[in-house]
Amino acid sequence: RWVKEAWKSKEVYERMGFLERGRIAYQKALDLVPYDASSAYALGKILLAKGNVSEADLLFARAVERDPQNPLYWKDWGELQFLKRKSADAAKSFRRAAELARPFHFFPEIFDHLDQPEYFLARGENLLAMRKSGLGQTAFEVAKELGPERPEAVLALAIGLLNKGDLPGAEKLVQSVEGPALKAKWLAALAQHYLNLGQSGEAERALKASLALDGRNLFAHQLYVGLSRNPSDNKASSSEAARTLLSLNASP
Repeated sequence: RWVKEAWKSKEVYERMGFLERGRIAYQKALDLVPYDASSAYALGKILLAKGNVSEADLLFARAVERDPQNPLYWKDWGELQFLKRKSADAAKSFRRAAELARPFHFFPEIFDHLDQPEYFLARGENLLAMRKSGLGQTAFEVAKELGPERPEAVLALAIGLLNKGDLPGAEKLVQSVEGPALKAKWLAALAQHYLNLGQSGEAERALKASLALDGRNLFAHQLYVGLSRNPSDNKASSSEAARTLLSLNASP
């Protein structure tokens, strides 16, 4: 009865916000059928929505143990590990979810990218833009776990450390990164670091080096426009920087 009630009412509970009522129904269902992976998973989702991360973690683990071939359970367990900043565990779960779903073409828009470093690099960039630096760093770490040979992942981790103020650690990491475009991206991030510290001279040197390596680095050009607007600089320099940026934005 309770298993039927829980699943029959699942969408209603979630849509109307009756989380406690749903929790009770799923808990009773699980008490009656302890081996039911679906009830363990659903109860874990409700507890996570209520902010009980540790109990949700145990229930997701239980669901995966009872039904290890279900990619959705692995995906959501990975997301929970991601929230806990456990990048290695998150990467393993995401990779397993993708491996299980891909042969059956099961919702490829949801699962296919879960073992791709590029997805987590982009996710990390978005999180940093949202000022969620901790989760952004975790995304970069997941990218490195999924593609340890990818220099983009190493660079992203280095920039994450730089954003946290760990310049020595970032410089140590970035030593292994090669290629003009990636080095230019590092130098632009370094320029931003110096600008945040009010060290405009160091920032300008880093920006010039960045643009010498990759003249199409939009971020470096944006920083240079901002730097050129300093009242102590001449207007010609500012105008030239702005024109360059506009031409790059207009390029296909």
